[in-house]
Amino acid sequence: MSFQKRLKDAQVKTGSVPSWHDIHNLALSHSTWQWRWYLTSWEAKLAHLISKAHVSRVEGRTKLEQMPVLTIEYSDFQDVQVIHDRINAAKYILSSNTRICEKVKRELLETPEIDLFVEELRLQSNRVDNLLERTKSGSTLMQDIISFRGLDSLRTSSENSNEMARLADIDSKNMVKLTKKSQKDASTLKKVTWLTSIYLPASFVSHGLPDSEFKEKPSLIAICI
Repeated sequence: MSFQKRLKDAQVKTGSVPSWHDIHNLALSHSTWQWRWYLTSWEAKLAHLISKAHVSRVEGRTKLEQMPVLTIEYSDFQDVQVIHDRINAAKYILSSNTRICEKVKRELLETPEIDLFVEELRLQSNRVDNLLERTKSGSTLMQDIISFRGLDSLRTSSENSNEMARLADIDSKNMVKLTKKSQKDASTLKKVTWLTSIYLPASFVSHGLPDSEFKEKPSLIAICI
């Protein structure tokens, strides 16, 4: 509700024109308007993010794990920083309003209402200080979690690299064994080919001659052999 709307509602309820004293009181009262609800809304958001950080998973998910887990992302850290900026702005406005109320009390008005306004502003300023401390601690916790997760990811990557190197070494040794076996098979095949090149022509000759030739010319048998 705006200041003008509250002023009109006051005129309707009282049925008279407000004095400068009433207008000043209403303006100072408006400086304390809805700070409780505003800070409570940011406090609820901050509490949710900090609770998420407290129960979040730091290390990576195990292979057999199926249940969902909470993790802190960089966007959560950014949300905490946004809350910190909003609370800082609220702190500046509350301190300004407090100084204005105290100055008006000293120089213009001496009413008990101003004391109530000042106490309300101081109370909300204390809440702001508390929220700023909580945002700082929450930001530090989230930064530590994100950093640790980064180190854990590097460790996991290093372990995977070592495992890949071990498997590559095993494959290399197997390739050496296969190469030696292939060389041995090639040597054996070379010997078989050499023997075949010697005995195959003689075999063709022996099959091509009739038996009568061997009977009449026994020397051909020795040649074929």
